[in-house]
Amino acid sequence: SNDINDMVKEYKNRRDLVCDKLDSIPNISYIYPNGAFYVFINISDLRDKFEYDQSFSISFCNDLLNNYHLAVVPGIAFGMDDYIRISFACNDNLFLKGLDRLNNFILDICR
Repeated sequence: SNDINDMVKEYKNRRDLVCDKLDSIPNISYIYPNGAFYVFINISDLRDKFEYDQSFSISFCNDLLNNYHLAVVPGIAFGMDDYIRISFACNDNLFLKGLDRLNNFILDICR
């Protein structure tokens, strides 16, 4: 049906938008999303630039939430403490704004 094809096309476009934006952010990489509405972002290059007590990804996510008002999921929830997970199952402007905040957070960490 056309509805399903339109949805698939929409999510592929959204995925491409997210990946293009992530490609422009320094000091991270990511696992390319093939069928999911979320991306695992590798933040391990930021480990030695970032102060944390216990879990790296939880501390990273807490700082991101408290200082940049961006909620992402710590990778430790999936057994991957070097990662965070973001969803792009939302409005384009919303996740692009979120990725701008992530970028600013990372730039501040690396100063």
